[in-house]
Amino acid sequence: MPSLLIDPLAVLNALPGNHLILLPDAPTFTIVGVTDAYLAATYTQRETIIGKGVFEALPDSAQNQQAIGAVNLGASLREVLHHKRPQPMADQRYDIINPLTGQFEVKVWKPLNQPVLDSVGEVGYIIHTVDDITETVQLREAGRLAIQQLGESENRFHDRIEQVPLAIALTRGNDGVIESINASMLQIIGQTDGRDVLGKKLAEVLPHGEDQPLLGLIRQVLRSGEPFRDNEVPVTLWSGGKPVPSYVDISYTPVVESGVINAVLHVAVDVTQQVLARRKLEESGARLRSIVQQSPAATLVLGGNDFVIEQINQPMLAFIGRGEEVIGQPLLGVMPELGGQFAWQQAQRVYREGVSFDQSELLVPHHRTGIPEDYYYNVAYRPLREGEQIIGLIQVAVDVTEQVTARRKLEESEARFRQLSADLEQQVQARTAQLQASVLDLLRSNDNLQQFAYIASHDLQEPLRKIQSFGDLLKTQYAEPLGEGMGYLERMQSAAGRMSTLIKDLLAYSRISTQQNTTSSVSLNELVQSVLSDLDMRIGETSAEVVVESLPTVPGDASQLSQLFANLLSNALKFRRPGVSPLIRVSCRRIPAKELPPSVQPTRTAASYYQVKMADNGIGFDDKYVDRIFQVFQRLHGKGEYAGTGIGLAICQKVAANHGGAITASSQPGKGPPSTCTCRLRRPLLPDSCQ
Repeated sequence: MPSLLIDPLAVLNALPGNHLILLPDAPTFTIVGVTDAYLAATYTQRETIIGKGVFEALPDSAQNQQAIGAVNLGASLREVLHHKRPQPMADQRYDIINPLTGQFEVKVWKPLNQPVLDSVGEVGYIIHTVDDITETVQLREAGRLAIQQLGESENRFHDRIEQVPLAIALTRGNDGVIESINASMLQIIGQTDGRDVLGKKLAEVLPHGEDQPLLGLIRQVLRSGEPFRDNEVPVTLWSGGKPVPSYVDISYTPVVESGVINAVLHVAVDVTQQVLARRKLEESGARLRSIVQQSPAATLVLGGNDFVIEQINQPMLAFIGRGEEVIGQPLLGVMPELGGQFAWQQAQRVYREGVSFDQSELLVPHHRTGIPEDYYYNVAYRPLREGEQIIGLIQVAVDVTEQVTARRKLEESEARFRQLSADLEQQVQARTAQLQASVLDLLRSNDNLQQFAYIASHDLQEPLRKIQSFGDLLKTQYAEPLGEGMGYLERMQSAAGRMSTLIKDLLAYSRISTQQNTTSSVSLNELVQSVLSDLDMRIGETSAEVVVESLPTVPGDASQLSQLFANLLSNALKFRRPGVSPLIRVSCRRIPAKELPPSVQPTRTAASYYQVKMADNGIGFDDKYVDRIFQVFQRLHGKGEYAGTGIGLAICQKVAANHGGAITASSQPGKGPPSTCTCRLRRPLLPDSCQ
């Protein structure tokens, strides 16, 4: 055995790294020196291993039946003795006992055995040096396992991965030099071939690269060592060479290599479709909430298989006798009495199978006023879907309890009545016969009315025309012989003219009751202009000024509406103040039904109405006669003052009633009446100026 010329302990303690000094006494290989670093790496103490064989001091783990670290080390040490040159070993698993736990701790080493030759060329010592690469190997193994697991799971999740594009790139350094990039990330940065970007800086391949916040984020991650993540970041992707506004989830993760952070892993997921779908769903949800809240029918939106109340409107809250605190609660928690009922079973079926359910007069016993009562509803259940998935249901209900109760009472009453009165059928038959006779009488009366209308329009008018014609002949051919008789003749002709006018007005009034077509669209603008054209001569004679604002298009009978405006405009021209030129204004506005005055009662109900107002500066009348002026033959002035039959405003009232509206007037003596015709709104055909 060679003698030691120097103190190996002093030399070893001064050396960096993990080193052992072994004697070449195979197969023991006694430990004669050890560095402090080696002691720390192997959890050992110098006094416990010096003088021991290396395999005695650092044995293989008995728990690992496949451990061959000691065998491999022994073979390498023998090679050093045989060849007298350094022997690097492959990476070795050589477990070390952790004194804190008493258990072997997995360790992987990179060993190197170097001979120290003496003066005669023999091996005097062997320096056994190791690097602890456990963490590196574990990371490498974890990466390998991750890749293996990814490969194994690729088939299972292939379809889902296809739907969730994953863009990946690896950059190095503060300038973001691209080392690796996949096709999805190439698309994000507007590139097609990875060979065009590998080895280049991000600033060179990104549009306006130096101005991009991406570079600042990369440097921040490299500096802090903390990953950066953000979701739904608005970006511009490229498709077909064109920029497309998009959204991505991004992640920048620092990459540690040999204890140094000098690379960043970029991961981006295109979530544009999810964002747009969610926003569309949110918009749909907002519209649904608006529809639910504004629906006049009781409406309820339930979510999930627990039927959590997501939306509910006031009519439905009134049905269940609760307030808005029920929102967010399961339906059975609010109405436990529903459990097991047919209505509850059908609701579950709709959610489970996606089928719709409709039923009239469905019995639903529940507590509305605090006590259990039977209620009947016309119900409709519809599945609520998100894509192909059913996420809840919508329920609409109409309370028909009163109708059902009334009908059942009626049915019971009818049954009792049938039991108490068996000759009832004969009375019904007799009454039916009477009604049939009445119908026949009515038909005959209508036929007579038609005949009267024919007679009034032909037979009665013909004698009047002859009286007027003969009167004209007498006035032209026998004026001188008649002398004072001419006055009587003129009075006769005037009476005949008034009678002719009266017959025409009565015929017009009767036809308004029997003839109507209110299904056509009538432009009131065009209709009023046509009426004004017919009145052009009278307007000129009276120097009248007529102002017509924009009027709507309404469904109605053009002939009747023409009579309405003709009578109103004629009256405005007729009942003018002496010496004052008539000023007539026709205007329109749309008003909700709730704003109608109590005195105005349209013949048909609607949500809103057109109010057509005609105002003039005529003689006016006392408001106490407002009901009288719309009656047939009612006049507020003598025939000598103003001509007329007293039927014109009655015709106006009939036209307004036929069109589902009403007519009224207000005035003071000496001031013209703003006659107001309120017509039923049946469809929104309105000019912009009459909204």
